[in-house]
Amino acid sequence: SETVNNPVPVAFMQYLQQHLPSPQQHKIYFDYGSETLDSLYKPFQLQADAIMQQKGFTSNNWLSKEFVGEDHSEHAWNKRFEIPVTFLLGK
Repeated sequence: SETVNNPVPVAFMQYLQQHLPSPQQHKIYFDYGSETLDSLYKPFQLQADAIMQQKGFTSNNWLSKEFVGEDHSEHAWNKRFEIPVTFLLGK
């Protein structure tokens, strides 16, 4: 399992379960790539996505995207910067 000897993912999921804000007044954006450090994120993001759905988030107030071929770097984030900004600041 990905959580063996790594308490961080478990703690993060517990935090989400206990502290997510109201979906009526908040928007949340997640993204990750498939290369370098980001290659480890997918199973955890799928867990976070399930929690988001359980807590009432929908495509109106929550977006979770995988960018295949992208890594964990400022260069990769710069290429997709407009996506979270448009989602989070749009009406």
